[in-house]
Amino acid sequence: MANFITLKGSRHTKHQLLFSKAELNKILNTYSNGVIKDYWRDYAIDQTGTISAFSIFKNSREKATFCIVKRQENNRKVVRFALQYRLRTIEVSVSLDKILKRLENMPKLLKK
Repeated sequence: MANFITLKGSRHTKHQLLFSKAELNKILNTYSNGVIKDYWRDYAIDQTGTISAFSIFKNSREKATFCIVKRQENNRKVVRFALQYRLRTIEVSVSLDKILKRLENMPKLLKK
């Protein structure tokens, strides 16, 4: 059984799509590695009924640089993750690990 984390102030309904504790741990691990390398400085978690998003910021006064989106397709049990760079989708997969691997390589490509 998955453990879910509900943020204070969020309304939890049984149909709301949330990041599981394991997913959030993986995302935060990748994020913290980016902070150590001075790629990123801030993050935000947004949750609506059908989408959960983890946004990553280079600077807290700018728009999100990267966003990991968890979405359930057509009320089915299929969950897809997407990696967005400045609101443009660059990768979609059912595997969070594949998305995070791509995210780990992105800042190196953009720094050139």
